[in-house]
Amino acid sequence: MNDLPLVDVKTVLNMLNIRFKEKGDEFRSHCMSGTHEDNTPSWFINKNSGMFQCFSCGHRGNL
Repeated sequence: MNDLPLVDVKTVLNMLNIRFKEKGDEFRSHCMSGTHEDNTPSWFINKNSGMFQCFSCGHRGNL
């Protein structure tokens, strides 16, 4: 069982001053990995789970 409190993904993105766009059940933004230039948003964050993936460099994880 997970005892960690649930955090609203949109709140976290706003607290970190990450600019994003909402589409469906995802937020889209520029990749935060710092390993490549990201001219178009390729970093997708699931609104419900907080899981993210950059479809340009493959960086992924969970907020």
